[in-house]
Amino acid sequence: MRVYIASILIILSINLSAQEYEFNVERPKVEITTSPSYGYLYQNISHPINITVSDSNRNFRYELAGGEFLVTDTGSFLIPHAKNEANFNIYEQYKGTERLVYSINYVVFDEVKAYLRGKPSDVAMLDVLLLSGKLEAVSKAKNKLLTYDVKSFTLIYKDLKSDGFISLDVEGNSIPITTRKIMVNLPDGSLIYYENIKVELENSITATIAPYRVTMQTMNAKGVQSFD
Repeated sequence: MRVYIASILIILSINLSAQEYEFNVERPKVEITTSPSYGYLYQNISHPINITVSDSNRNFRYELAGGEFLVTDTGSFLIPHAKNEANFNIYEQYKGTERLVYSINYVVFDEVKAYLRGKPSDVAMLDVLLLSGKLEAVSKAKNKLLTYDVKSFTLIYKDLKSDGFISLDVEGNSIPITTRKIMVNLPDGSLIYYENIKVELENSITATIAPYRVTMQTMNAKGVQSFD
């Protein structure tokens, strides 16, 4: 009887050692944080973002659905192109598959654009109104207009003494008075360009927005020189 039992134990031992066991070990959760914490993004504006991952040995894919995720020498940026909303997603890549491990939904405000005297780009404007006007930056969120300060711009207009153009870097949101007194002598139909327009937005973001162009219509009374 003892020999019989011993034989059974030996057979069971051989069978158990020959079997292969697979264990599904759950992959530890990775901790991800981003900063700054935006509640919204501006369409076609670069927003800096810092991403911190608890396990740097893992592989991830980053995407901004409704825009682009851009990595440069100066950092990482979110640039939304779609209207209304965008989603920043992070996928972990592991053993040939991807899984979503982080996601943020952003409200997207309309593109910030320059206005002069409440008029959009590519309009005609009387010289006195144009030259004394102040640039402002405007966006829209849920039908609500949002305005922002223009910090600086580059003014370009045709030189009165040549066929070339004069380029002037301006601090603030309006043409300097000394320059206005020169430009009032420009001929009717002169094109005035505002380029490199820098705007201060929320979250300490300074952005460069699209150029502004306006055609200057001259008044008959060229003696008008006051632009205060």
